[in-house]
Amino acid sequence: MHDFLVNHLLYLVPGILGAVLIKCLIRNIALRALISLPGTFAHEVCHLTAALLFNGKPSWFSIIPKKEADGSLTL
Repeated sequence: MHDFLVNHLLYLVPGILGAVLIKCLIRNIALRALISLPGTFAHEVCHLTAALLFNGKPSWFSIIPKKEADGSLTL
């Protein structure tokens, strides 16, 4: 079981450490969002690519959040 965890979950460590470092070191939310933008864009492109590969019908692609009537933000 230990080998499974090491071999299959170890790849998560750099991403988690990076996210924690960004959150701890950068207090300005706008700067944090700007630094995260390239990764967010790549993540959303992967969703779009998977949808197209599996005959999905994506309706909209956006990385700019929109403010809802209740004040929440959605992509």
